[in-house]
Amino acid sequence: MCDMSEDRFAGYKGVRDITIKKGPSGLGIMIIEGRHTEAGRGIFVSDLQEGSAAEQGGLQIGDMLLAVNRDSLLNCSYDAAAAKLKQTEGVVVLTVCTPNLKEPGDESPAPATPGAGSGSVGGTSRPASRNADALAASRPQTPRPAPSPVKVEPPADPATAPIMPNVDTVIEINSNNQVLGLQLLGGSDTLINGASAIILDIYKDGAIAKDGRLRPGDHILECNGVHITKEMAHERVCLTIKQKTAKLKLTVHRPEPVRWEEVEIDLARKAGRPLGLACVAPVVAPGVYIGNLLPGTPAELDGRIQRGDFLLAVDGKDVSSADLIAAATALKLCANKATIKGASAIILDIYKDGAIAKDGRLRPGDHILECNGVHITKEMAHERVCLTIKQKTAKLKLTVHRPEPVRWEEVEIDLARKAGRPLGLACVAPVVAPGVYIGNLLPGTPAELDGRIQRGDFLLAVDGKDVSSADLIAAATALKLCANKATIKGASAIILDIYKDGAIAKDGRLRPGDHILECNGVHITKEMAHERVCLTIKQKTAKLKLTVHRPEPVRWEEVEIDLARKAGRPLGLACVAPVVAPGVYIGNLLPGTPAELDGRIQRGDFLLAVDGKDVSSADLIAAATALKLCANKATIKVRRYKTLR
Repeated sequence: MCDMSEDRFAGYKGVRDITIKKGPSGLGIMIIEGRHTEAGRGIFVSDLQEGSAAEQGGLQIGDMLLAVNRDSLLNCSYDAAAAKLKQTEGVVVLTVCTPNLKEPGDESPAPATPGAGSGSVGGTSRPASRNADALAASRPQTPRPAPSPVKVEPPADPATAPIMPNVDTVIEINSNNQVLGLQLLGGSDTLINGASAIILDIYKDGAIAKDGRLRPGDHILECNGVHITKEMAHERVCLTIKQKTAKLKLTVHRPEPVRWEEVEIDLARKAGRPLGLACVAPVVAPGVYIGNLLPGTPAELDGRIQRGDFLLAVDGKDVSSADLIAAATALKLCANKATIKGASAIILDIYKDGAIAKDGRLRPGDHILECNGVHITKEMAHERVCLTIKQKTAKLKLTVHRPEPVRWEEVEIDLARKAGRPLGLACVAPVVAPGVYIGNLLPGTPAELDGRIQRGDFLLAVDGKDVSSADLIAAATALKLCANKATIKGASAIILDIYKDGAIAKDGRLRPGDHILECNGVHITKEMAHERVCLTIKQKTAKLKLTVHRPEPVRWEEVEIDLARKAGRPLGLACVAPVVAPGVYIGNLLPGTPAELDGRIQRGDFLLAVDGKDVSSADLIAAATALKLCANKATIKVRRYKTLR
């Protein structure tokens, strides 16, 4: 359907609006910048892909493009016109005229002389036949003019061809099997999901840097004949491009200007905990970008920030041109809802040989209200409080309050852990007092996720056992051996693997799958946690007396589990190749990952299949690759030993 255009194009012949729908293959237009004897300088159609949307919409060779979606192309250069056409999506309205249209009394048509640029706009698909009926219906009385002459330029040598803005350029890089040295963005499992990979950074001394033509922001559309598609996950995109080969043939598009999307995100963190943004300084640009998101942190769980995002501001402070240290400091000192809200800093411990210890007047429990004229306020994050007080200076002037008696609050907390997993309490022995306090909470562990235990809490009891005066080793042992809901409940320990050169291997009688019922007179019971089972058996002693049961045949249980992961995040399965059997088993579950949080896969499970692909006899590299390339909603099949009844 054609509509009459605006009066501003009234001086051109055959002006009309052509409405077409842009498909996956683009518009299918070849354009040139040239000059027509009557119409003057402009952008002309030099060729049409057969069966393309533009041809079926009634566009013809020799037509002059006046506007795209009402955006005028008059006095527009070739590069600018090509960019506007490429940026269109969905339904596109082209305002065109036909300078060569014959009218009564007209002489032969005046051709358009090619100008500075010519090229393709759209895809390369070509249907087998033309829709002649559609063409006739759209232009019932207009004859198809002869094509305007177009100067044919020989294609540039891909080995030396420069990358032109807003044009698809084919280049060839002699990589000589070297590392390419580039970071890529894009993939179906990221927010940057298009039919291209975007170059984020280029490292020095890599093949890309030595070639010198590519730069950050360039889009790679094809590599060695393989098209980058919207359906490819990020890992597959990287494997397609980052290959060691003698030559690399790339189809590249360089958008001018580069288009950015700015996003502002609110994140909340616990006092003293990181946001989880690991920053990287780019090689060839100022500022920093996000190199990684730490598992289980607010940034990773929120899901709106991704690897490759450039950091612009933190709490309103501009860091767009900051170096790595300044950006990291801004992230550390950003606001959070602090747990300790009093307008003071409380001294937890005093180390020997420090200036405070040598002075001798301060002690644990004292409250510091002011330091060198700076008041400690409720709004300060823990990190800012520490930087305010822990400064190297000739003199320190403090305002201190000592409460008498010291006020304590006792809290009793129930924590549940999975078999073999730590509670996540890292203890520290104070210098000037008995007992231990919590020095850190390991990310993704029950203690950190529960949120009620904090750094600086003193440990009083574990499962009713008093540890208020215990030393560090006794307290750590109590935490290791505390009760949990053990996953393997059989009254035995099952041998998973036997390492070469160990005492068991040298003895030669035990093998994987054997059940140990008793060790040196101590029975293995259902109530024992995994850690206690290991301490009971794995002891250095002159002799080891074991009661062993070998089931024949070995009884297995097969389990199929669906796991969902966020785009670009790992499932969290760390695999190990057994010494005496094919395949791989799960050696560890990374804290805070889907596999660990789901709870159905355990350490020691043998990996059978990933998304239906058999990996029961795969080596470690093949199994790890299958896990990396699996779908975001992956189906994992494992088998595990059945325990004795």
